[in-house]
Amino acid sequence: KGSSSILSSPMPHDSKPTLTAFRSQTETYMIDSQKLPVLFDVDFTSSKLGLILRKAGKNIVVEMTESNTQVEIGDYLVAVAGKPVNSVPFQVLVKRLESMQRPLRMTFSR
Repeated sequence: KGSSSILSSPMPHDSKPTLTAFRSQTETYMIDSQKLPVLFDVDFTSSKLGLILRKAGKNIVVEMTESNTQVEIGDYLVAVAGKPVNSVPFQVLVKRLESMQRPLRMTFSR
């Protein structure tokens, strides 16, 4: 059973995340020994991300998301600010996400 962390609070409507780019279907990321396409980047401008993340094995999974985000429940967090997150301890990642400067680009796989 993985641990989870709440990175959520009401976000002002003018600071909702922005879908930045869909990635090439040829770019892949390993999740549970499967190659999955890295589909999209989202830029977060608010100090609160509006996400609840959980550790599932070596992966970080979106457990809950506010309705105004571009991210869906079950999406995998692949990278933060261009750096892969699969080898970062979960609690270290949470602290980094809370303290990193905004806008913050996060890469997800679906």
